[in-house]
Amino acid sequence: MDAPAPWERQPGEPARAYTNFCLYRDLLPAERSLRKVAERVAESSSKPRRVSAVVRQLQRWSSRWRWVERAAAWDAELDRRRREAMLKEARETQERHLRMARAMLTIVARRLQQIDPAELTPKDAARWVQVAAELERLALEQPTAVLEHRGTPAEQWINAILEVWRRRQAGGEGGSGADRSA
Repeated sequence: MDAPAPWERQPGEPARAYTNFCLYRDLLPAERSLRKVAERVAESSSKPRRVSAVVRQLQRWSSRWRWVERAAAWDAELDRRRREAMLKEARETQERHLRMARAMLTIVARRLQQIDPAELTPKDAARWVQVAAELERLALEQPTAVLEHRGTPAEQWINAILEVWRRRQAGGEGGSGADRSA
């Protein structure tokens, strides 16, 4: 049979000792002391008890049942549980953001196929894609910026689209500017 966790009742530990250990364990670490537990015990007792007498009893139990060590184990367990919950929440947030980014990219791609090119400027289309792609990169924990001044891939893509658009407006490759209404 496995031994109980340190913060649980130990084999042979009297119920009163364990009850008082729980009071000790559940205090904030910065406030944890036998005196504080003794004050609570004395206040809640049906018989008048001196705090000093309660402290002496608690000292015996604390020493015998390793309260300091067990409370430290409890603190470590709470910290582990908090970190685990934080990691789970971070993973769920990442997955949710990734789903949203992919949905946005799908919507933008569909919308771009339905739009009359005359209604949407290349700059607008590039901005839609840039925002969705950046959200996707954030969700995948990929870098969203480049330290060199060459620009991000999205910025380079926007500039390429703008260059093609400028050439078309100027009557260059892909048709003349006369083909488009202003």
